[in-house]
Amino acid sequence: MDNIKKFFTEKNINIFIIALYFCIVLITVFNHEIWRDEAQAWCLVRDLDFPMLYTAARYEGHPMLWYLLIYPFAKFGLPVFSMQIASFVLVFASVVFFVLKSPFNLIQKFLIVFSAGMCFYLPVIARNYSLIPILVFLTAYLYPNRSKYPVLYLFCIILLSQTHLLMLVFTLLLAGMFFLEEAGKFKLKNKNEKIKSVILFVLLLLNYAFLAFSFFGMNQKNMAVYGYSQHHFTLFVTLNDFCYNYFYPVFKFSGEINFLLFYGGIIVILYSFFKYSKKSALIFGLNLVYFLYIFAKVWFGGISYQKSFLLLLILIFCYWIFLIEVKQNYKPLKIAFYTLFAVSFILGVFALNEDIRYKFSGCKQVAQFIRKNLNDEKVFIVKGFQAFSPISAYLPDKKLYYWDENRYITYFNFDRNNPKLKSDFPQEAKYYIVQENAALFKELGYEEIFASDDKILFIAREGEAFKIYKKVANPEIIWDKNRKSANKRKKL
Repeated sequence: MDNIKKFFTEKNINIFIIALYFCIVLITVFNHEIWRDEAQAWCLVRDLDFPMLYTAARYEGHPMLWYLLIYPFAKFGLPVFSMQIASFVLVFASVVFFVLKSPFNLIQKFLIVFSAGMCFYLPVIARNYSLIPILVFLTAYLYPNRSKYPVLYLFCIILLSQTHLLMLVFTLLLAGMFFLEEAGKFKLKNKNEKIKSVILFVLLLLNYAFLAFSFFGMNQKNMAVYGYSQHHFTLFVTLNDFCYNYFYPVFKFSGEINFLLFYGGIIVILYSFFKYSKKSALIFGLNLVYFLYIFAKVWFGGISYQKSFLLLLILIFCYWIFLIEVKQNYKPLKIAFYTLFAVSFILGVFALNEDIRYKFSGCKQVAQFIRKNLNDEKVFIVKGFQAFSPISAYLPDKKLYYWDENRYITYFNFDRNNPKLKSDFPQEAKYYIVQENAALFKELGYEEIFASDDKILFIAREGEAFKIYKKVANPEIIWDKNRKSANKRKKL
């Protein structure tokens, strides 16, 4: 009995959490098929020189840090899976650091580590979001000693600001608070310390000036964001969508309860922070407002769990400094925190299970079929923008002709003012890659030779299922008939 008690020490349980996380998430990474948003960054880095990459990134709406990280992998000809491993390693490192260094209890650590964001959406879906947890946790760890280690603290803030624009207000608040604190001590510092403070302040200003230069006015030039901005969402609709995407798809049957549960928890958290830690209340409250504004006016067409989970990472930061500075176990705050992350834990289990059981995208299956059976063919016609970037990422040696824009393409160009350079239709192409639900292909005489799994990650991603058809007639004639038939159907 004593041996059992000795084994279940906090140290051993921490190691168990880390080991369990490593095994489960790595298995999921190996089972995961990348899709368009993941492949987009890889194809940009692989196919563009650095000046063109910077320009493209501005229209993507993301800072450069993720592109710089995967740049050597893509340029040295490594497979796209190396990007997936990089994403996993980053988040796994953040998990190890969090479990060993954070002030949370074991139950909180377990719920956070296996929350949907930490165990699936950030490490498995390889995007720039995977950079954020380790930097948030490092910043929280350094926060109590920020005056002692100002260079490291501000370096983390600068890197964090270069991960995602949703982290902009968070990093600005931390930097602003830091320099307000340091300004009060400025006269007490010696000459060298004053020079260091000025240099750090200038570097921080240059960092945000660079971000402003990179993205100012880009929302009017990005075709996706520009289209979203033509609509106007009310505050209630945005609140409801935020909550819906936080609980979806496991608890979608109880919308009103979800709404009360989620925002009830948020209100309790804000009240608790305001009562005991004004800084935590300010940081979390302003970021909540900023997130809701972004989702209402910029990205309301896609409040993915990845985006919404960033707010929970900021909550973790605020609770971290609350536990260190307040040193008080305020029960309502604890219950609200447990509730939000318990829901996220259930969603995490669901997401891991779904991605292992089903395909996240049919593009990997398409690429594998091409490599095995059609390797002699160089050109493939792609119909449907979800397919060309992930297939290109898996098959870098194949040329893909995008029918919708009449040109060869490997990534999607979000610059709505960019002239699309047309190419002659590749008459030598024999095969067409289309979405599974593409109309009229069989009716027009195409021969279906391959279909990816039709059940793509539950039922919500049917647009990620694809088929390959073999050309049996003049494609221009067939597509002309296709358009006329589609127009007739629309009129009917």
